[in-house]
Amino acid sequence: MNAKDYLKYYDISEQDKILCPVCEQRIIVDTNHIILRGMGGSTNKFINSMANQIPICRECHITFADQPKYYEMLFNKLTNFVKKQATKTGYQEFMKYQTEIEIIKAKNR
Repeated sequence: MNAKDYLKYYDISEQDKILCPVCEQRIIVDTNHIILRGMGGSTNKFINSMANQIPICRECHITFADQPKYYEMLFNKLTNFVKKQATKTGYQEFMKYQTEIEIIKAKNR
């Protein structure tokens, strides 16, 4: 999925250039699965959900992708990003997955 589709899913305006929620310096161009889906995908509903994807700039994608030690930081940045940028409906959709996110963060501390 590309960043444009991600923003549309959470009903975030594309009118302005959106800064990467990780570095807050560069424009988002990618989305990254925080928890890897693995080769061939996953049957886990959360792993395939939008709540497991973060819009991100290229440099942060290269630096932080696929590394469990960054899961908690990425989920915290994602939560703050959706809270600030999404409409109420988009934020409520994201919040459905908070229990799964908290479990993953706890496992990787």
